[in-house]
Amino acid sequence: MFFPNFTQPQQMMDAWKKAVESSVTRMEGMAEQVTSVQESAHTRANEGVDEAAKLMKDSLAYQQQLGAEWRKAWFDSVKQSMNMFSGA
Repeated sequence: MFFPNFTQPQQMMDAWKKAVESSVTRMEGMAEQVTSVQESAHTRANEGVDEAAKLMKDSLAYQQQLGAEWRKAWFDSVKQSMNMFSGA
């Protein structure tokens, strides 16, 4: 006989049903793992965006601070130059 382990069609259907259920269970487990990986990636992407935004804000604040210090140094040097020429 072609299927010597199966004496009745019901046994073959039971074996097929077990195989399908096992496959579905493994697929559900895989789907849970994919969901977990996607959630982790989403969380890390959000953290990366937040860090990039923080870095940009800090860079802009530093640029503003440098600009203010440069203007102060420039005005101080202009004042010293004017004092040298005016003899004060």
